[in-house]
Amino acid sequence: MEQITPGEFGMPITSGDLDTLNRLKSEIDRLQREKLDLEVLLETLTEHSDGLEEQLFGQLDEAGRNSQERFQLTTETMPLPVLVTTMEDCRVLYANEAAASIFGVSRSYLIAKTVSSFFRANDNADLMNFLTSSKRLRNVEFKGYLIDQRLTWFSVSVQSIDYFSRLCQLSVWFDLTEHKVIQAEKISSLVHLVSGFAHRINTPIGVGLTAASCAFERIVEFQKQIDSTGKIPRDWSGFLEYCNGATSLSMSSLNKANDLVEEFKSIAVDMRDQQKVKFLVQPWLMRLQQNFKEDFEKFGIKILIECPESLTITSYPEIIEQILRKLIRNSIIHGFGNKYNDLHQISLCLKMEHNQLVIDYSDNGKGISVDELHRLFHPFFSIQQTSGIGLGLAAVYNMITMALSGTISVKGDVGEGLAFHIEFSV
Repeated sequence: MEQITPGEFGMPITSGDLDTLNRLKSEIDRLQREKLDLEVLLETLTEHSDGLEEQLFGQLDEAGRNSQERFQLTTETMPLPVLVTTMEDCRVLYANEAAASIFGVSRSYLIAKTVSSFFRANDNADLMNFLTSSKRLRNVEFKGYLIDQRLTWFSVSVQSIDYFSRLCQLSVWFDLTEHKVIQAEKISSLVHLVSGFAHRINTPIGVGLTAASCAFERIVEFQKQIDSTGKIPRDWSGFLEYCNGATSLSMSSLNKANDLVEEFKSIAVDMRDQQKVKFLVQPWLMRLQQNFKEDFEKFGIKILIECPESLTITSYPEIIEQILRKLIRNSIIHGFGNKYNDLHQISLCLKMEHNQLVIDYSDNGKGISVDELHRLFHPFFSIQQTSGIGLGLAAVYNMITMALSGTISVKGDVGEGLAFHIEFSV
């Protein structure tokens, strides 16, 4: 009988993993409910925006009928780009300063030009059909390259107006480029996060399932032998040993999956149980140092702490402790490679500057290349794929920027260690 791996037989499988998955499902359900609430809110805001847009077009149409001076006064005070174009070929008769700014040219350049000439040839056909339409159109999105090769997204609303006794098209342009770029970045980050999580959790779950299924097959086979002979087979000790190994391997894999889920959950900062308290920093730091005493001795790490004895802040001590714990753990695992060296050193300095708590944390570990520094806070980024899961610094970044409304930056290079600079209000 082949033994999969050594271990103890009869280790109980708890319901902890199932509870974790149920909590994760509840969190997903909550997010879906919030998504529906946001969609309702967006629909309400859109209806309100449409009403304001109707009022705007009405004012411009009335101004165009009355006098050129009043029309220009109305449009020049508007932050939105406004164009008045001919019905036939969409040549610009009037453009406000905001329109010149959005297209990146002067107002004099726009006059008498067709709107299609502002865009790359391949992108202007649909736009021309849209702008020369006699229909009243609202918030039609258009994507195209301007003549300076900038990719832009616009939401354009068009209506016919009487422009000094001439029927023309009035168009109002909303620049959506920044919004679209941010949206694309969020989607890209979400895809990376989910795919990375699925990839990492697939291995331990797959190993656990394989070990459990192999043990189950052996149990079924063993039971058949007992049923057919009425006796316990002679190799029962080998059977127990095999099941023992399979159970141990399955438990080890499920524990790894559970650790991954817990680390993944730490990316989302839950402030519901956090309380802002006033505390003296130096004694709190000494307790944190004591918690890592065993690790510091094991890997020969010397820690240097600078902090005024009287420094007192009002903030979230549990979150700040999590941040420092993850930074120390990152130094031990990645900076020092879980190896002993009496030259290993961590420096931690805390001070107040302009009502901001400033934390400077650094180590003299192996560091990473300058080219990879920008990826350091990305989920699942790790320079050592065999240790850690690459979520620690991503969680640190979220805790600082979201929970503490602060900033974090990092410097370093290969062989020079890493230095983190953190600031947040207290």
